[in-house]
Amino acid sequence: GVGGVNLASDLDLSHTVHTNAGTYGSDSWTFTDPTGNYKNVAATTITDQIDPATASITVTPYHVTYDATAHTASGTATGVGGVNLSADLTLSGTTHTSAGTYSSDSWTFTDPTGNYKNVAATTVTDQIDQATSTTAVTFEAGPYTYRGTAFTATAAVTGVGGLNQSVTVVYSGDCTNVTTANGCTATANFAGDMNHSGSTDSKSITITQAPTTTAVSGGGTFTYNGLAHPATVLVTGAGGLSLTPPPVYTGACSAAPVNVPDTPCTASYSYAGDGNHTGSTASTTINIIKTNQTITWNASATMTYGGPLTSTQLNATVVGVAGGSAPGALTYTSAAGTILPAGSNSLTVTAAATANYNSATKTVTISVLYLGISTSCDGDAGHQILQPINADGTSVWKQGSTVPAKFRVCDVNGNSIGTAGVVANFFVYQTKNGTVTNVDETNITSTNSLYWNFDPTGQQWIFNIGTKTGAVSSPNTTYWLEIDLNDGSKILFEFGLK
Repeated sequence: GVGGVNLASDLDLSHTVHTNAGTYGSDSWTFTDPTGNYKNVAATTITDQIDPATASITVTPYHVTYDATAHTASGTATGVGGVNLSADLTLSGTTHTSAGTYSSDSWTFTDPTGNYKNVAATTVTDQIDQATSTTAVTFEAGPYTYRGTAFTATAAVTGVGGLNQSVTVVYSGDCTNVTTANGCTATANFAGDMNHSGSTDSKSITITQAPTTTAVSGGGTFTYNGLAHPATVLVTGAGGLSLTPPPVYTGACSAAPVNVPDTPCTASYSYAGDGNHTGSTASTTINIIKTNQTITWNASATMTYGGPLTSTQLNATVVGVAGGSAPGALTYTSAAGTILPAGSNSLTVTAAATANYNSATKTVTISVLYLGISTSCDGDAGHQILQPINADGTSVWKQGSTVPAKFRVCDVNGNSIGTAGVVANFFVYQTKNGTVTNVDETNITSTNSLYWNFDPTGQQWIFNIGTKTGAVSSPNTTYWLEIDLNDGSKILFEFGLK
């Protein structure tokens, strides 16, 4: 005022008061002097302006390893007086999950109050490095013994973010056959992907020899049959090994045995093995035992007394197995030329044992008979009752007479036989009342016989049958009598008593 009086207190500046940034073109002030000494000034427009402040912003890019989660750059924004303006930062342009270098990422700052300067898109470089991967090769379960087919492996790669997939396996070395230690190698290589670095793995195995089985068949005990008894060999093993080599014969033989002396024979084989198989051995024993030889003897059932044994009787034959060795020599218990006694005779033939045959025997029975009924027995009829008893049974004697019974038997040469024991038995075997005729024989009185006697003069056998008492003594009776000879034959005759 006048004289430099301070009138500032009369100014009204309340319409120019602002906090937030902006241009206020309608602000006004007034001057009112309460003393009236000065003219009042009505509202006078002025333009006030508050410029936006610059926030303090720090944005930190990230450099991490891929972990399958999203990553975003971090940042802070601070205003006047330390006010936290971080909420006004937009960092979504820096968000990534996959590995990579993101050099065009950007962030912005936008203050909704207008009190701070907005910051347009500002570039930062974010980086997510690839994670490591793990490749693992796994061979099939052992043991790794040769089997004729290749052993195989599988491979898989794993990593963060659910990486789990198969990987192609590449083989080196020999994965089928026996070679060297760790001679089969399986390798798998994962080249990597967007989020994972590559990795590799390899495993090796050692293939060992497979066992073999050698079997020798054909052993046992066999009865000689004239044929060879060979053994066979079979060698088997993994991978289709199947061999049939010839056996090696040792012991009593050097080849497949045929004869009893060729045994016991051992057939064996030792397989030395090969690159993929171990060796093996086996053996068996072959025994051949003797067989029986067969005697056939069709000897004549009878022969005439006095004749020597000849090939007619001693005609046995012996055979062994067809195609086999010769049978044993024949030996007779009664040799050729032997004259057998009358009656039943047992003859035995023996086939000698040989290397391949058991001893064999056979027995036959030959009946040695006196010459049959004939007229050539020492000049008379043989093997029948002689005179004075009629051979036709028509003789009738007076009871009480002595009836001389006579007969003659001869050998094969017609010689009468007077050897003791010719008569084995003598008896009445049948009677009948009556006679065929009246007495027609001359009464003879003689000493009755107790047994048969041989008359060397007449070359005949005589028995005086008494008819007074005893078995032959009933009148008007016909008697049938039987003379049993020691050759098994008999002479029958009959006569009557009146």
